[in-house]
Amino acid sequence: KKLRTLSDQFLPKVDTDKIISVPDLMTDDVNQLGSKTLKGLPPEFNVSENSIKDLQGTVLVAGANFGEGSSRIQAVTSLLNAGIRAVIAPSFGPIFQENAVDTGLLTSTDLELATKIQRGEPVPLSKFLDGKASLQQQIVRSGGLFQYLQNLKSGKMEMPPIKDNDKSRPMNVWEKRLARAFRV
Repeated sequence: KKLRTLSDQFLPKVDTDKIISVPDLMTDDVNQLGSKTLKGLPPEFNVSENSIKDLQGTVLVAGANFGEGSSRIQAVTSLLNAGIRAVIAPSFGPIFQENAVDTGLLTSTDLELATKIQRGEPVPLSKFLDGKASLQQQIVRSGGLFQYLQNLKSGKMEMPPIKDNDKSRPMNVWEKRLARAFRV
């Protein structure tokens, strides 16, 4: 059976349980998660074990509120292990978005990027930084939180100035902790 594509009709509200279900989390081998990616989609999508991984796609285009629901980071990990390097959707669950930044999965709400990628046009990394805070942008540029922290430790990057008076958006819990730890 062919996989139904999401190109003409985006499936909204693909929560983390549809990305990787609880029964599929029962493994001690995180690399196995990629073979189970999106098996929680409705049956008409015909997603079975390895079907997403076997497509060898690197960009997933989805509907609104992609990744909403529980805070399981394995949802992001499963996408990465299936070969997905970027997700483009009108909106994301906030915890999914944070986990994506921290693990190096690129995200964008600019649906025009999907058209450009499909046409083979280059898309600069900066397009995946839009709407992200300065610290998140640096983490994305580094390839994820662990690489970012290694870059800081090795001196390849400097600790960014932390502004706790930025009123454009409230700071998340990690930004608040960093601001307290590095406040001079």
